Amino acid sequence: MLVSNIDDRNIKVKVQATENLRGKKFYVIGHIHNEKYYQGRFEFGGKLLVDFEIPKNKLPTGVFKLTLFSEDGIPMAERAIFNNSNNELKISAKIDGSNTAPKDKIKVDIEVKDSRNWPVATGVSAAITDADKFSKYENSSTILSQLYLESDLKGYIENPSLFFNNSNRATKFRLELVMLTHGWRKINWQKY
Repeated sequence: MLVSNIDDRNIKVKVQATENLRGKKFYVIGHIHNEKYYQGRFEFGGKLLVDFEIPKNKLPTGVFKLTLFSEDGIPMAERAIFNNSNNELKISAKIDGSNTAPKDKIKVDIEVKDSRNWPVATGVSAAITDADKFSKYENSSTILSQLYLESDLKGYIENPSLFFNNSNRATKFRLELVMLTHGWRKINWQKY
């Protein structure tokens, strides 16, 4: 199974099989956070290769796990793909008042909008810290990278928020390499 995730609109999948498998049915299931978002069935019909596309606009942001099953339900291949639907909330905050002393009450107005710039009702948590004692590296782990990427993959991912801050072609290729190196985890090959 060959999967390409470089296209902005579709995940492109190609499946090849040996001659003895070409007469059988296969199933493909894709899920994010254990919720199924794609299901398909295909047969080779004598062809050497079957290819299809999965539209990204129906998928949420996260690690999309695509698994190929035989007609007997045996997993044959699996591939992790990262889908970034760019639908994060836009959060802005304004502090009311300019002069504040330690331990004074501060009023903060928080505005939350969706990707279409529409206001969204939401619950918000905030943490206050001393800016002089906190340093944040530009591409270090964030809440977004932890929820959507790092929590679904094993191992250390260098500069995880880079994949959310930048969507150029080189970054997409780097993310594909991360998915290829961290992707195998569900199929117990010794069982089959």
